[in-house]
Amino acid sequence: MPLAECARYIFRKYDAVLRDRAGVEFLGKTFYYDNRFIPVFLPNHIYEIQDLARFIDFKNVKQVLDIGANVGLFSYALKSLFPHIAVFSFEPNSAIFATLQKNASQFSNWKCFNCGLGVSARRLPFFFIEGKSAQGSIHRANAVHDLAADAVKEIQIQIRKLDLALISEIGISEPIDLIKIDVEGAEEEVLKGLADTKWRYLYIELSDTQAGGLTPEAVMNLIGGNATIQMQTEPEGSARIYSLLLEAT
Repeated sequence: MPLAECARYIFRKYDAVLRDRAGVEFLGKTFYYDNRFIPVFLPNHIYEIQDLARFIDFKNVKQVLDIGANVGLFSYALKSLFPHIAVFSFEPNSAIFATLQKNASQFSNWKCFNCGLGVSARRLPFFFIEGKSAQGSIHRANAVHDLAADAVKEIQIQIRKLDLALISEIGISEPIDLIKIDVEGAEEEVLKGLADTKWRYLYIELSDTQAGGLTPEAVMNLIGGNATIQMQTEPEGSARIYSLLLEAT
């Protein structure tokens, strides 16, 4: 971000936190969220995109799938920096889907779908805590990690398979330039469902400790080993969360 914008945002983010606002002005638009502390970490997603840009020429990227979009942190940053990119966001949690749509509505070519992606079309139990929906998961243990377990809610979510019918329905073409996956322990479900999908880059969040978590080796096995690791971040936090960027070969 430009230095002047950084200085102005320092005031806005702490004002938003102290006043417990549901939105904060960021990069010329208003970002809406459910966790009052999101404004503190929002700029990190700009830096995340800039890190990815060391390996991906985003100027030539046309389509991105955001699987596990939550309220749209990743895609908001991406669209702010590269507005030409068409984004397709998938978020199964109906409780925060309207917030995702609100953020997406400020941009062109950003479509949202209230479902998860997996191996087959069906409904699954999903757990989350209000105000902490980014930890929402098909695994209860992940949703309550470091939080008050008695506050957890359980809902049913819709899963769809990214088959040729769905690809045609939502209007994407293969190979998909970038698929981003952040699904809190459902990585195996998603990757198995993408087995027949062609892509150029895959950016996936992993954890050493989460229920359902995968190792980089397990990810490579699930995709058939037809990729090279371009970037791997260091594990952070008590859940030891890190990210892996793969390029198809």
